[in-house]
Amino acid sequence: MSCIITVCSSSYSFAQTLTISGYVTDGTTGEVLIGTNIYEADLQIGTTTNNYGFFSLTLPAATAVVRFSYQGYATQTMTFQGGVEELLRIELEPIVLVLDSLEVTALQDDRLEEQVQMSSLGVSMADVQTLPSLLGEPDLLKTFQLMPGVSSGAEGSSGLYVRGGTPDQTLILMDGATFSLTRAISRPFLLPIRR
Repeated sequence: MSCIITVCSSSYSFAQTLTISGYVTDGTTGEVLIGTNIYEADLQIGTTTNNYGFFSLTLPAATAVVRFSYQGYATQTMTFQGGVEELLRIELEPIVLVLDSLEVTALQDDRLEEQVQMSSLGVSMADVQTLPSLLGEPDLLKTFQLMPGVSSGAEGSSGLYVRGGTPDQTLILMDGATFSLTRAISRPFLLPIRR
């Protein structure tokens, strides 16, 4: 019998690591900054502060250049050497932007709350003519019945019911003139249709 014995030797090389930890606060108020970005660009390793403003970042290097950034604050860059680092307190200063004054003006007649046409609905002739029509002629009343919230009611009735109202509560204006539904139903050939 033959026996083969293999001896494996392995060597471990321990690389130096650098651990940076501490708190990030506002430089003027001392308030902790939650979610501050801590990033080492060369190694592309980073972290963020927790709900208490605390962070801990372990880097596989002896020296590191770390950037601390938070929205609305000046970015701070620090260089760290290997060895045991103490608990850091990083204070970021807020960026204050002073802008010129801005004046917003509007015309007084553009006020929405003073407009009385909150339920008006405009229909163009192009809309009327694109819908299928009876006997080849465009029908204005059928176009209104296809609008949201408008129905014709029961069979044989001549009124339009808009959002649950009655036919006498519906005002139809055609080119600024009042349009009567009873006239339109009894004599539909008198309807003015412009092309």
